[in-house]
Amino acid sequence: MERRRLFLFALVVCVSLGAGFLFVHTYDRQPRYQDHSLAYWLRLYARGTGPEVPEAQAAQATKAVAAVRAIGADALPCLLRWIRYEPPSWRETAFETVDRLPGRLTENPFVDSVLTDPASKRAAFAALAFSILGPQASPAIPELTLIMNDPGAPNASRTATEALAYIGRDAFPFLVAVLTNREAACRVTAADCIGSMRRAGADATPAVPVLVQCLQDKDLGLAEAAARSLGRLSLRPDIAVPALAQALSDPRLMLRRAVVRALRQFGDESLPAVPALIHCLGDADPLLASDVAGALGRLRLESKVVVPALANSLQSPLSAVRHAVVQALGDYGHNAREAIPVLLPLLESPDLALRSEAANALHRIAPETLAKTAAP
Repeated sequence: MERRRLFLFALVVCVSLGAGFLFVHTYDRQPRYQDHSLAYWLRLYARGTGPEVPEAQAAQATKAVAAVRAIGADALPCLLRWIRYEPPSWRETAFETVDRLPGRLTENPFVDSVLTDPASKRAAFAALAFSILGPQASPAIPELTLIMNDPGAPNASRTATEALAYIGRDAFPFLVAVLTNREAACRVTAADCIGSMRRAGADATPAVPVLVQCLQDKDLGLAEAAARSLGRLSLRPDIAVPALAQALSDPRLMLRRAVVRALRQFGDESLPAVPALIHCLGDADPLLASDVAGALGRLRLESKVVVPALANSLQSPLSAVRHAVVQALGDYGHNAREAIPVLLPLLESPDLALRSEAANALHRIAPETLAKTAAP
């Protein structure tokens, strides 16, 4: 069995080297700027972005942005070629085979270099290029749309979707349309990308009814992405808020969590969802119940209804929920005076953190009451 695995590994090495040679000699026709290739500038850009990047690398990334924009539309044929790349199925088999080999082989730098897919890296570089070019890359929209809708190329489809999102307003209708294509592999990516379209200058209102339909999709990833984007867009609350409130009764926990976060972003316009949020205070999942308490505290809506519900939730056996509820009551300030009788006993709680949070909440709700308890 071990000999068979080693043979498979050797075969993978040969195929990988051959594929790498073919890629370099077939796909390296690139536009250049200041005697450097497009890939060079994109590598420079990738190294200079992210948190805590050294100043020198950040300066090089700025230079790379100028270079890619100078290349402009001349880069599009190359970028589209890179995006169309779909990793072969044997590569996944290679990873699985190597995973079964002894550790001394899998940790070898040569093995890592063999399994590195240069074409996949260039597809990622292409997405970076579109993030730099933005609307300048609009001529690529027709071909990107074809790639996005190709059910036989899931990786390329997702990368093309990201590229369209970077182009912005002109590409927006195509991102919305793909949500209705159940054969497309990129629907989750598209739903997530739509959430950024308002910042990109697009009128994202037409996307709201489609995203609302996606909330009910059997694909959990798509339903979650739809909830996230509805929250980021915060458009058409007359449609979106009732749909999100209804989704709070969905049996899928991760979706309910995404919905709570989305409703927070609607602010005062999330008022119709308050009854559904109150109901979720009693959810068995401590993270969800805590998120709901935090959302209610941030929204500060309907104090006459919400404050008693929060006060009642202090009886929860879940410590995380009690902490979140105390903080939420503090967020309501003087409108939470009704909760003073249930907060005062917490000043004697053996839970030091809860005692501190209760004191902070009382200071925000009724500082004079807190002062009396502190008096000798």
